[in-house]
Amino acid sequence: MMNASRSLQMTTATATKTATTLEHVNRLCYGDNLDTLRTLPSESVDLIYLDPPYNSKRVYNCSFGAKAQAKAFDDNWSWGQEQVRWLNDINDRNKNVWCLLNCLMKTFKRNDGLPAYLVAMTVRLIEMHRVLKSTGSIYLHVDPTASHYLKLVMDQIFGGSNFRNEIVWCYSNSGRTTKAFASKHDILLAYGKSDKATWTDYRIPVSQKYLDSHYR
Repeated sequence: MMNASRSLQMTTATATKTATTLEHVNRLCYGDNLDTLRTLPSESVDLIYLDPPYNSKRVYNCSFGAKAQAKAFDDNWSWGQEQVRWLNDINDRNKNVWCLLNCLMKTFKRNDGLPAYLVAMTVRLIEMHRVLKSTGSIYLHVDPTASHYLKLVMDQIFGGSNFRNEIVWCYSNSGRTTKAFASKHDILLAYGKSDKATWTDYRIPVSQKYLDSHYR
């Protein structure tokens, strides 16, 4: 499994051990996951789950005790030389998705943040497609801010025919607004690498107490 955290900085990778590569089984890597992805052999990963930044335009902090906080990551995106380099990489690897990104970028101003965010996500999704086995699957966890754009990107990279499901995770914590329907869900986009993708039906029983407390 590969888990790309919201900072795009933490990667957990499990891949098939080969005699010609470094050992990647049960290895925890801290840093930019793009660097780690590029060290993995092609078609070596069974399952990828990523919970990346959402382009929320917020700065997130993590607490260390009651007296101090440290910035965990800044989910604000801006166009720079790194995005230009990544866009060139995308053009070399997948012309169709490069054309899609250019069409989307004509819709938004580059200082909007969304173009920079989509390019950062796309260059990593292309690498994830490379390392995923033909029997593998990928789950991208995002929110409605950019899920519809990332669906288009993933259709180009993984193929629309390999789209498996859009999972909607609803939650009810925090306050409720009286001016609109509440924004209380995240999106998980599920794709297989091919029509040979492995699926294991996994279900757990739900207690009557849970049903009574959550469904009325």
